[in-house]
Amino acid sequence: MDLPASLPMYFVNDGLNKSGALAGCMDAIAENVIRSYVGVLSRKIVDHSLSKELAGELRQLLITSCHRITKPRDIAAKYLNRLITSFPSLMCDESLVCAILEVLTLLRYACEGEFTDEYSPQPDFTSERAGIRLQLTDNYRVRNDMLASLIKSVESWFGLAVLRAPMELQVILQNYLSAHDTVVVPEAMELGATIAIKFATTQGPLERKAAPISGVAAWRPDLTKLFVSQVAGKNHYAGENDGIRLAGSNGQERATFLPPRS
Repeated sequence: MDLPASLPMYFVNDGLNKSGALAGCMDAIAENVIRSYVGVLSRKIVDHSLSKELAGELRQLLITSCHRITKPRDIAAKYLNRLITSFPSLMCDESLVCAILEVLTLLRYACEGEFTDEYSPQPDFTSERAGIRLQLTDNYRVRNDMLASLIKSVESWFGLAVLRAPMELQVILQNYLSAHDTVVVPEAMELGATIAIKFATTQGPLERKAAPISGVAAWRPDLTKLFVSQVAGKNHYAGENDGIRLAGSNGQERATFLPPRS
């Protein structure tokens, strides 16, 4: 049984959603499908037989959770939350984490449009990095509700991932932040990067055991120093490797054109 990411699309018919008896049957079917797939996925995880298409299906559910119509949006959000909270190890997929962070950023931009494009709202938002496109409602109140709901869910998902696979999640978040484009405009704030930094510097279970006194302190320790040093080291050696490849591919005489080391 494959993950039916198309399930929420059966609820795009507004007339169907308003039909009391039929809508109740559809909701019951959707609940049974979700419950059945959770059972199937639990067996596949034990056997280490997850399909390669799973991450793509989860990404599609994430996109549908921002649908302009309420019912498919709610079904997709419920489905996605059920899967990730049941299996936090799904957050070890880099493409899924990147998509989640990019959707947060896009929704934040979409909500800011209330103050910049109040009378001509932009419906389409695209992330080339994650390869996703959102088609949002023009209602800014709904957009803000979507953003608030997604932030709450993401903090829960990332919190579970930190407990289950702290090192894997930290590496994914480091890659996301390291590969991020340089922001030139001071007003440009990216919510995805903010969330990534928050959880990249969060202590895992091992660090919490090593610092039991932190529970009685007035401040909460984190891994900011370690995170910054790791990202700086990764970028430094990535630059060293790029320089070596450039010198090797273009000849030793081109090596003088490399930027000076600081």
